[in-house]
Amino acid sequence: MTSKEWRRCNDPLKMIPALKGVASKRKGMLYLCGGCRTIWHLLYSISSQEAVEVAERFAAGLSSDQDLSYASWSAEVPTFGYDFEPGIWRRWHPDGSIPPSVKRLVEMGVLTPAQLEEDKPAVDNVVMNRLLAAASLAEAATYTDPFAHDWWHRYLSRVPWPGDWLLRCVFGDPFLPFVFFSRAWLTPEVVNLARTIYEERAFERMPLLGEALKGADCTNQEILNHCRSERSHVQGCWVVDLVLGKS
Repeated sequence: MTSKEWRRCNDPLKMIPALKGVASKRKGMLYLCGGCRTIWHLLYSISSQEAVEVAERFAAGLSSDQDLSYASWSAEVPTFGYDFEPGIWRRWHPDGSIPPSVKRLVEMGVLTPAQLEEDKPAVDNVVMNRLLAAASLAEAATYTDPFAHDWWHRYLSRVPWPGDWLLRCVFGDPFLPFVFFSRAWLTPEVVNLARTIYEERAFERMPLLGEALKGADCTNQEILNHCRSERSHVQGCWVVDLVLGKS
């Protein structure tokens, strides 16, 4: 894919495969984490949500390989669909307790309290597949080489996944030979703002970062326009990464 093709494309299923060998693995992980944040309400198991959080910390160098491995293992469990089959999980809870993930399915209206007494209750397949796809994407967020898997073909169409805006937030235009960025723009205000945005997920401050860059005589309109965009931003945002020297 060329820069021109990337800028014209708005289909994530075509854009994601083109990133293999072009974008960093860290960026791939943060893209998945950012997408999972938009479908957080579908991550009915706490292990799925925790996996995304561990992956974000791993990308920032704040969690270990062992932490990520355990998070990945835990995140795989809800993808098996056992929570939808009381006949299976009841055998693991002889004391009659109900797993938190199953309680969450009841709260969501996916299962009724009465269905918990059945071995294999009838569940809306569309809803179940959506939740299992969301859980699978959370597991995929823990992959250290996310572009080596085909999660985009398997799961994206089953959930309300973000369109091309998320790809553009994280990767910008990865097919440009370079993005002009002057070190003179790295004033203490610019760097501190970018660090705060990244570490505290304070993306509402992106317009302030744009103003700080403009005040530092930044003339790159693509950078300034991205900071001013009304679209949401996520960890891994290409402008924040550029300021902080992350790839």
